[in-house]
Amino acid sequence: MSNIVHVTGVNDYLAKIKGEQRVIVVDFSASWCGPCKTLGVLLDQLSQKYNQEILILKIDVDEDGKLDPENQLSSIFQVKSLPTICFVKDGQFQQGEDYRIVGFNQNRLLWCLSSLTGQNITAF
Repeated sequence: MSNIVHVTGVNDYLAKIKGEQRVIVVDFSASWCGPCKTLGVLLDQLSQKYNQEILILKIDVDEDGKLDPENQLSSIFQVKSLPTICFVKDGQFQQGEDYRIVGFNQNRLLWCLSSLTGQNITAF
């Protein structure tokens, strides 16, 4: 069973991250995106194995684009390509290119998660 949480809009996002102690993975994707589907399988596995350490939020950019511009998370996070992964720890967006992944990069994702959680996060 997947532990990935689907998010729509800024208010929903803020409600989901409020008080969250786990590292948050913010996954921007679309149903038509091939690399997004591959990443989705990996994120689903990680969400099950590391549910105590990470929370994965999924934003469908097509649905996000239907919202008023001020509620579009893809604009706020400046998403230009898919998939895009961003991270939040202790309520703070992790700045810099080290913690922003564009495209499918399993090794970099695992490195980011290991770095942010302080644990050795591995794939299956």
